[in-house]
Amino acid sequence: RKHEVAVTFASDEIPFDRHVKVAYHYRDYFNALKQLKGKVTSVSLWGLADDNTWLNQSGRINAPLLFDPQLLHKLAYTAIVHPLDLPGADLAITKTANAASVLSGGSIAYTATVTNNGHDAAANVALLDALPPGTVFQSLTVPATWTCTTPAVGSGGQVSCTVPSMDNGATAQFVLVVGVPCATANGVQIINSAAVSSTTLDPNVAPNNTASVAVTVSNPPPSIHDFFLSRYILFPPNKRLEDVFLFHKVRDNCDAAITPVVTVTSNEPVTGVGDKTSPDWIVVNPHQVKLRAENNRFDRGPRVYTVTVTATDSAGSSTSESQKVFVFF
Repeated sequence: RKHEVAVTFASDEIPFDRHVKVAYHYRDYFNALKQLKGKVTSVSLWGLADDNTWLNQSGRINAPLLFDPQLLHKLAYTAIVHPLDLPGADLAITKTANAASVLSGGSIAYTATVTNNGHDAAANVALLDALPPGTVFQSLTVPATWTCTTPAVGSGGQVSCTVPSMDNGATAQFVLVVGVPCATANGVQIINSAAVSSTTLDPNVAPNNTASVAVTVSNPPPSIHDFFLSRYILFPPNKRLEDVFLFHKVRDNCDAAITPVVTVTSNEPVTGVGDKTSPDWIVVNPHQVKLRAENNRFDRGPRVYTVTVTATDSAGSSTSESQKVFVFF
């Protein structure tokens, strides 16, 4: 299919910005054709220069072709052979993080670098950076000439920064620090994305005005240390509930105070043959249980209570440790 690009004016002078607009049309057409590589064999233009085109008629001047009446190449030609030389501002952004992984409860420092690769100054430049879901804003370091709005410290949201103009070759660097809550699960990827834009035309069709970076969360389960009991043997089997005290320490990389859960099981049913006592155990608190000194196993060996302590962090990861108490007959 043939594409025609025409600019119409009553005067003999065509404003420069109209030539720029036509050039960007050519750039877009030929970029689309490049996406059809292998399917398009040739592209034909209806004419060589603007001095000999049927679109120039009495009362109007058109400039649809790649060369002007003096056979000098126009911006339309530049748009095809080297579009990056078109007037405009080629804004680019890169994102990095201070580490590839972060412990839950820690912080991530993201660095965004915005560069104007030319050829002209960029007007009304805007940077948008959305905080990753589940993270909270801590701080933002910005260049002196930029104006930014941020979420409140400790909350989520979006960072928005603007500057009226950014010169060709100028670079601006931003450091965004976010906090990772303790409840973030192990292995979750925290992805931060940012985009830069301008009201000035951008000759570069490459997607270099957006960037993102991922950081993996490390949240190991809590650990239980120094777990032991005040008693490991209940004797004689007097069928009474006896106090057994638990001693343990729970540690976690993030959650400061984890209250463990204590459970008790037994290799003997609570009420067996000739056994009318119930309950056989009571969990008083994470540091005390009551176990019944009772054994109806006779010649099958001791009764065994298994006391288990389970610590679960706010992300749902858990660790368990167990100790055994024996009742002999």
